[in-house]
Amino acid sequence: MFHLSNQRPVSTTAQHVIYMVRPRLALMDIIAEQVLEQARQPSGQRKEFHVFFVPRKSQPCVRQLEERGVYGELDIEEYALELFPVDSDVLSMEMDASFKECHVEEDTTSMHYVARALMTLQSLYGVIPNVYAKGKMAKLVGDLLVRLRREQVGREAPLVPQVDTLLLLDRQVDLLTPLATQLTYQGLLDELFGVQHNLVRLPEASSPPEGSRQQLCLNSAEELFADLRDRNFNAVGPLLSREAKSLTSQYEVRHDAKTIGEIKQFVDRLPSMQLKRKSLANHTSLAEEIKKVTDQESFF
Repeated sequence: MFHLSNQRPVSTTAQHVIYMVRPRLALMDIIAEQVLEQARQPSGQRKEFHVFFVPRKSQPCVRQLEERGVYGELDIEEYALELFPVDSDVLSMEMDASFKECHVEEDTTSMHYVARALMTLQSLYGVIPNVYAKGKMAKLVGDLLVRLRREQVGREAPLVPQVDTLLLLDRQVDLLTPLATQLTYQGLLDELFGVQHNLVRLPEASSPPEGSRQQLCLNSAEELFADLRDRNFNAVGPLLSREAKSLTSQYEVRHDAKTIGEIKQFVDRLPSMQLKRKSLANHTSLAEEIKKVTDQESFF
């Protein structure tokens, strides 16, 4: 699996090459170049190219492929991958360009995707009886939901609603809050390192020198991060110190193990202790990098 890039030609022995892309014109140019480059190669095993648009294809993208002369070489499909679970209680559509598309380019296609995704949720958990919208784009999504519901009447067996209220908020309602500097641990990670798809790159000092910078997944499944994420950064240092002392004391228990049963109990706990140790090392490195910035006068 590779990230689609105009700097990376297709280099694989596989017969089938599959692209999973958002419906963006710039990506169509990259795909066209790679297909044409493959066609220019000496005759050999012919590759088959498949394009899956996520979540839906768009006619401008199809026309772009036709104009580049590669449409006939492609098997084009849709893959309705609408919602990504990024945490135990958070779903994201991962459409980072939607605000620009809606408010700058006046392209509201992404709002149709939002409405479709909400319809998918309602097909699983029942129709949400109370829907409130704040903002122009939020109202658009609400109106689309009403229309899509009418189209679905009688097609599916009714479910008992498990969600009482849906609140739709347009980002344009509050444009100032994102400009404020975040002071929680997770907020500062995003400010300084950037958090994308719940991943943050570890500082170079904590990554192996022979490889690229490692990535750390941030979600509540990691016990230490769940405790750190919403704390003011001033409280992070003392908490990490307590965790380090607690972990050290857990390792010291091995010296007191006398019986086979006690040794077995320690061995059983060892994998989780090693995970905690690695987690503690990662977050200590991140906290040290954050502190270097927050200690500067320019930060205040």
